[in-house]
Amino acid sequence: MPASHTASGSASATERSAGAMPTAFLRLGDVMRVTGLARSTVYRLMAENGFPVPCRLARRAVGWRSDDIAQWSAARPVSRR
Repeated sequence: MPASHTASGSASATERSAGAMPTAFLRLGDVMRVTGLARSTVYRLMAENGFPVPCRLARRAVGWRSDDIAQWSAARPVSRR
């Protein structure tokens, strides 16, 4: 049995995540659509450390990890009207 497998024969959690598909990146328009925030609000919240920062994808392109946006969204309080 390979050393990478546990006694049950399955790969460890670390190895499963290492081979998993990488996180998708969202461009600004996608972030605005998913969150419902305007461009200026996204950048204002980033400046206030209240929103995930983007990753540089290329020299003139940035994107947000979809997992970071999902976590940020899940942490928002639910409106009670």
